[in-house]
Amino acid sequence: MMDWLEQQRTRLHGFYRTEYRYSLRITAIAFGALILLGFAVSLLLPDLADQLFLQFAQQMAELGIMDTTGRVDVLALFGNNVRATVFSIAYGFIPFIYLPALSIGINSLLLGLFAGVYVNNGISLLAYFAGIVPHGVFELPALILALSSGIYLCRKVTDYVRHNKKGVMGPLMKDLLRLFVMHIIPLLVAAAVMEAYVNTTAFEAVSVKTLVPQRAAKGAPHEREECTKHPGAFWQHGIQPGSDATASAGTGL
Repeated sequence: MMDWLEQQRTRLHGFYRTEYRYSLRITAIAFGALILLGFAVSLLLPDLADQLFLQFAQQMAELGIMDTTGRVDVLALFGNNVRATVFSIAYGFIPFIYLPALSIGINSLLLGLFAGVYVNNGISLLAYFAGIVPHGVFELPALILALSSGIYLCRKVTDYVRHNKKGVMGPLMKDLLRLFVMHIIPLLVAAAVMEAYVNTTAFEAVSVKTLVPQRAAKGAPHEREECTKHPGAFWQHGIQPGSDATASAGTGL
């Protein structure tokens, strides 16, 4: 069994050294650049950003991932993220149009857009980072791996349609399955656990030092105890402890 696992690990590392590494690199660069673009758009169009933020919060509530107190259902979140990553890869079976690129754009733009919402409302970005970094260090790599896999798959399917190349799709499917099972799934498990049990604690710890003083300076009736013990107080003001675009369904994570 151990020999078989070592063999799969070696083959997976070999896959990273193929042309896939270029898709992975381009996806990561595009993802980061579009986050910055989304942040800039949010600062320029704050009303649009607020509207999208509230729509996203409503979507999360409807999916049953997060309740009105901001608590996350770890199994529902994991299931949603697995489904989203599968779709992100499966879009690559459609040749020529590179649908996974749409998922890259939506997820990265939303991440930047929501950061801008915090700034627009006078909330420190530390609060935003506290809400996404604990699980994002696992979830964002999983998302980028899935999206780059979809892009690479689309490229190979397009080549197959154009040139009718034989013996390509079988090995590619095995490589993508190894990547999904050995790297993406473990990352999503860790991300779901962190988002359900760590994110809110981190957000609350930072919010005491950032959100409460800023709200108090504006005369808003926020109590320190309310914000640290009742995450629902943030929900009422359109602020989700631990929520971010990487939990979005259908388009990505």
